[in-house]
This record gives sequence, structure tokens and C-alpha cells, in this order.
Amino acid sequence: MNFVLHVDSHKVVEFTNKLEQMRKYDLPLAIRGTLNKAAFNVKQVTMPVSADKHFESRHPNFFKANSKVDMAKGFNVNSMESTVGFISSNLQYNNLAVRELQQQEYGGMIPKRSFIPLDQSRRGARNSGPVMPSNRLRAVRNIVDVKNSQGRSGKEKFIRASLAAGRGGFVKAGMGGKEILYRITKITNDKNMTKISKTPIYSYDNGRSVDIDASGFMREATMNSARNLEMFYIEEATKRISKLAATK
Repeated sequence: MNFVLHVDSHKVVEFTNKLEQMRKYDLPLAIRGTLNKAAFNVKQVTMPVSADKHFESRHPNFFKANSKVDMAKGFNVNSMESTVGFISSNLQYNNLAVRELQQQEYGGMIPKRSFIPLDQSRRGARNSGPVMPSNRLRAVRNIVDVKNSQGRSGKEKFIRASLAAGRGGFVKAGMGGKEILYRITKITNDKNMTKISKTPIYSYDNGRSVDIDASGFMREATMNSARNLEMFYIEEATKRISKLAATK
């Protein structure tokens, strides 16, 4: 999202006239400071509030940690702008979360979402909790598919797949018309009977795409910050005027 300041309203004309009569760089510096202040206001204030309104807050610092301000530069007030957006380089997990924010903002199809985390994979086993590190997809290795196991029944195939995966391993199996990825948590033998303890962590549908409705959360945040542009400008102009007065 970009900010462009138009200094032609009645509230700021007086300050603009004063700045134009000062040093040639005072007006550009005031405008530059205004644009940068507005962008940081989005990053630090209005965007987190808007995100909390539109999304489940699984990682409280997610939006702040993965957003970046490109500050306005130079002295050409006609082309000066500041920008705030998202980056994935600071993520410690799941870069897809950042890359998919465009679909969250404008709506659209998110492709290749074959694995969807279930509540049991999340901290506190609730939908609002983040996926625990041990259950993130990058930690999932060597999945044993029940379809590839031998057995006379579905139960026997699942047991053999679980034995092949081992404790802490992963088994993919059909359940109620859906495919579920399980973590094998315990394997015991009791009176010649093998018992498997498991936790469902993902639903699975190969090649599944998810249709996302537009949230407009960044537009909302930008508009909320933009309402303060004149105030930011007056603050920056006052700072320039006061600084010049202090040097005299």
C-alpha cells in the first residue's frame, strides 16, 4: 500500500506557505517525514488492529514481524511516496503464510493446499492455536500410506503401516470418506494384540485448492492511517519550523 500526500487542504496550506519561505529542503523533509510516519503507523498500529479483526490470531506478532516499510526518499515532492507491505525472509516457518496474503487481501484461489491442519495439530488443540513445531509440514517425513500396506482388513493394514512408520512416525489413511494424516504416538503389544495410539493432525486431499474471500484488511488499515495524514504533516511541519527557529 502506498501513501501520497496532497498538501492543498485548508488545514495545511498555512504550514506549507511557511515551509516554502524557509530553506528549500524544509518542505520536502516535512512531506517525507509525513509519508514515512503514515507507513509506520500502518505497520505498527492500524494493520495489526485490522488483522485481528479479520483473522484468527494464532501468532500475535506475525503481521508486525513480516511486514516492511520502504521509506520515502529524495527531495522531489511530486514523486515521493512510502510503501508498506509483507516479506517472507523473516519467517521462521511456513513462508506460504506470507505469500498467500495477496489472496487474503483481494480474494482468489490458493492452490496446492493438499494438507489442512486439524485442531489436534495446534497448540492447545484448538483452532485459534498455532500449529506446533513438531506438527509443521517441514517436520513431517517418511509418510506411510495405508494404501500401500498389506492386510486382510483396513485395521490390519493400518497396524502394519503404523509399525512401518514407528512411534513418532506418520500414517496417511482414509477415514469416513476423507484422508487423514496421523502421528503415531504409541505402539503396544498386549496379549498378542497390537494397539496403536494415534493423533490426527492433517486432513489430506491431493491438489486441493482453497477459495478465499477478499478481506481488504490492508486497505482498511491504510485508510485508517490516511485519516491522520494531515495531523502527521502538521507535526512534521511544526518540527521543521521549530528546528529552524532554534538555530536563530
